[in-house]
Amino acid sequence: MIEKVEEKSKIIKTSKEYKRTIIEEKDKEWNKKLNDILSRSSFSNDELDKIKALIPKEILTNENVGEVVTEDGYAKPEYDEVFKSLFTLNNEYDLLVNFINDILKDAPYANRNIKPFTQIKRIIRVETDPTINYIGEKRPKLDILAEDEENNHINIEMQRAFENDYLERAEYYLSRVHGRKLEEGKEYKEIGKTIGIHILNHVKYNHIEDYVNCLRLTMDGHPDIYSSKTALYFIELPKIHKSDYIVNRIMLWGKLISNPSNLDVRVIAKNDSIIKKALDRLKELGSNEEYLLNLKRGAYIMNKSRNFKEEIERETAIRVAKEKDYKIIIMLKKNGFKLDDILNKFNDFDLSEDEIKEVYENN
Repeated sequence: MIEKVEEKSKIIKTSKEYKRTIIEEKDKEWNKKLNDILSRSSFSNDELDKIKALIPKEILTNENVGEVVTEDGYAKPEYDEVFKSLFTLNNEYDLLVNFINDILKDAPYANRNIKPFTQIKRIIRVETDPTINYIGEKRPKLDILAEDEENNHINIEMQRAFENDYLERAEYYLSRVHGRKLEEGKEYKEIGKTIGIHILNHVKYNHIEDYVNCLRLTMDGHPDIYSSKTALYFIELPKIHKSDYIVNRIMLWGKLISNPSNLDVRVIAKNDSIIKKALDRLKELGSNEEYLLNLKRGAYIMNKSRNFKEEIERETAIRVAKEKDYKIIIMLKKNGFKLDDILNKFNDFDLSEDEIKEVYENN
């Protein structure tokens, strides 16, 4: 009896190891495919979209894509695709209008440095994943771009990962959207407003306590003189997560996006039809297997793309550091330093001893 149990245990263990090996091999294969596309300077997002449906289910593990659904079945809005579906599913925009106006309305109360901004009215058009095309220029791909009946445009972005240049990216998005609005023959005063709302699932501004901040074009020394046409709002979810209380609609949306299972959010939803509808939609998405499969495939590509970018940045940093060391070694040699002197006295190079010798002897 004991021998049979042990044999069964070995079979199960061997089976798990074999399965894990197969997954790792397929993951490496797909990682190479994606890197081959990303390494081409002329690659397009369309190429990634075409192969997305071919990614095998077995490599869409939590390790590769993360947890896309909460334990109690809510799809997580921190993922771009879920965030977009939450506010635009079936071309229904009531949640989107309420979300935008809640941000604009409560921002000045949440942060007294923020000036009021006109709220939007009826949304007449929404695009998800629009690409702003300008020949010869970088073409940003937005999450959500909405237009209301007064020609105001609102770009909404959900950003999971920290990026050093995210402020520059947000400014670029704003300028591209704002710059394409005025038709030939129109006067500049007719241009509508452009708003960027950026939900960050990380802390961008550690030195600022406020969880919502607004960036505008303002005259130095005269903060009362500022642009009434453009504004960038940044909402940092981790700062909201730290708060034990929900004191305004921004915090309510922030906690819902961070964790739809939040008890306070679910209690409020009992008497708040908008929040209830948002939770019901996330629950619906969380039970749709086909939707979740597509979501996981998208998350897999996004994570691999981010890893590829980070690897390129690391390799670039190493190369730059080594090139700097090459120049120093050559300069030291020209100034009469012997190889042994360089090896013994200068120990802060990013080069190995063999690399230092090679540079010294070949220059």
